[in-house]
Amino acid sequence: MKINKFYSLSLLFLWIPIFLTAQFPELPAPVSGNVGVQKIYILVDSVRAYDVETIRRMPLRKTFSLLSPVEILPTEASQAYWMAFRIANKSDSTRKYFLDFEWWPYVDVYGTFSHGQTVYQKTGHLVPFSQRVYPLANRNLLPLELPPGEAVDYLVKLALDRSAKAIPVDLQFQLRSPEEIKSWELTTTGLVMFFTGIFLVMFFYHLFVYFSTRDSDYLFYLLFLFVLINIPAHNFGYSVQYLGAFDGFSSFVQKLDVFFSFALGTTMLVFANVFFKTRERTPWLWRISLAVNALSALSLLPMLSGNVVMANMLIGNISLAGILVILVIAFHSWYKGYPSAVYFVFAQIFFIAGGLITVLAIVKAIPTNIWTDASVPAGASMQNILLSFALANKLNVLRKKNEANQMEIIHQMEENKKLQDKVNRELEQKVSERTRELDHVNGQLQMTNEELNQTLQIVSEERRKSDSLLLNILPETTATELKEKGTAAPRYYQLVSVLFTDFADFSRLASRLSPEEIVWYLNYYFRAFDEIIDRHGIEKIKTIGDAYMCAGGVPIANESNPVDTVMAAMEMQAFVLASKEKFRKESGVEWNLRIGIHSGELVAGVVGTKKFAYDIWGNTVNVAARLEEKGMPGRVNISAATYELVKNHFECSYRGEIQAKNISLMGMYFVEKEIKKEPIQNQPKQV
Repeated sequence: MKINKFYSLSLLFLWIPIFLTAQFPELPAPVSGNVGVQKIYILVDSVRAYDVETIRRMPLRKTFSLLSPVEILPTEASQAYWMAFRIANKSDSTRKYFLDFEWWPYVDVYGTFSHGQTVYQKTGHLVPFSQRVYPLANRNLLPLELPPGEAVDYLVKLALDRSAKAIPVDLQFQLRSPEEIKSWELTTTGLVMFFTGIFLVMFFYHLFVYFSTRDSDYLFYLLFLFVLINIPAHNFGYSVQYLGAFDGFSSFVQKLDVFFSFALGTTMLVFANVFFKTRERTPWLWRISLAVNALSALSLLPMLSGNVVMANMLIGNISLAGILVILVIAFHSWYKGYPSAVYFVFAQIFFIAGGLITVLAIVKAIPTNIWTDASVPAGASMQNILLSFALANKLNVLRKKNEANQMEIIHQMEENKKLQDKVNRELEQKVSERTRELDHVNGQLQMTNEELNQTLQIVSEERRKSDSLLLNILPETTATELKEKGTAAPRYYQLVSVLFTDFADFSRLASRLSPEEIVWYLNYYFRAFDEIIDRHGIEKIKTIGDAYMCAGGVPIANESNPVDTVMAAMEMQAFVLASKEKFRKESGVEWNLRIGIHSGELVAGVVGTKKFAYDIWGNTVNVAARLEEKGMPGRVNISAATYELVKNHFECSYRGEIQAKNISLMGMYFVEKEIKKEPIQNQPKQV
């Protein structure tokens, strides 16, 4: 399969906007000019012992230290940090800015303006999105508006938490303009749509290829792409904005970071092993990959105790090990001449480059801007373009190999054909000689064979007719016993469900129809009843006039016959009801069916020596007939005994009692409808 050239070129062309937006301006604090941070005083609250009122009562210059925010290196999640500083507007116009406290889980800001007004604001990655002063993606922004000549004294508390994904590298914050924030929002929104669009296009393209080829490599690659589709929006913080309305999502998103790192690394490593078939070709690399994935899963355990920082550190290191394993697999396969390995090598290099840029930006080894934020999805985009080439190239190599194999097979077949032709000529000569010898003998045997064949055909046809007739009269097991032994002994059955039907007011119907019409209608309904009971494993016993009798649980006993028989009865009533209106319009008569069912013990078998018929005897048969008499048209009337066996499968309504022969009063129930459950399988048992 060849990759569509337009598809590949279009993905490469879409990289142009990345370079146009790579230089995102950084505005450090303090800001030079008419507005800026004048001095920053810092206090380390090691055990979080202070509140804002206590801090305000402390002498600033004695308890706080005049330090640069970059000089403090946070290390313990239990610590908090207080910063005091003033921002003044010395210009002649109102200025608007945003304080940006990146990476901090909790930020509490207490401001006092020079005219006496106080303000309290809070933000942070673990603060619910709806409670943030300026909710935008996963940024920690606090708005500031200063009139001309105005100043504000800020007291800021920065608090850490173990459930945050990382500890900030210092206390530095940024003072950003509204234009800068708006530019960031527009640019990142475009980048999220851009990268997500790339991954979606690739996902659906390879999904189509998978359905066309059924190659398992594409299935595992699709799993990797599925995880990757969520990365752009999450990396830029928009997953918090999209789902921030849910309580607790701000803290959950920290765990989501760890999970995405786990899922991305695991699916990538699994795909590499499947693609290069390491289990068969390099088992030692396959075992190393299994160990890395197992460690990745174990690294999620610290999250159970709320230590997201530890989980994030572990999964980061293990993911790095997984990437190195993938590189080893790719280089080893390249060295061994495996097709497409070179694409895989460069794909991993692009992905590693994107991740390295992100790590350097987090530790502030390089300036943070839009390019550093987009480095992971950008590297992943290039990685997946090259992986697409790798998959397509692999299929091309396999196609060429198959074509070469086909040509070899064709050549071998041609050689075989030549040899076969030679052998055939020799055989034909020998066969011709032998045929002349046999023709004389065949001529003598032909007449005898024809006579024997005719006799055998007549005997076989008569036997087939006899067996078919016997099976139409008797159950197969009974017919087999009768043919083998000459007799079929009656058998006792502990649980059988007997079903009786007849048509209400049949005498009146018969008086309005001709004999031919009566027979036609009865045949129409009874043929349908035969098909219904066959589907439910029920044995037809006989018909008498307009009455129809069948039984479930004979000749092969089973425990599901009460449910099977009631289900068949409901289908019989549904069938009659469906044709009722049609026949009423055609002939002016209505066919209404009564059905009675009773479950109990009986004896079944064949009696007599002429005109064999399979029949059943016992009080269960009499009670079923009685229930049919007491039934109502269009309803299924069952005994209390049957009800106890099917009440978990059908909704029923109690309708009173009847006096049955040799039995005291017996309750009756109408079956209303089926309770939807898993179907009960027949469970044959020995009688």
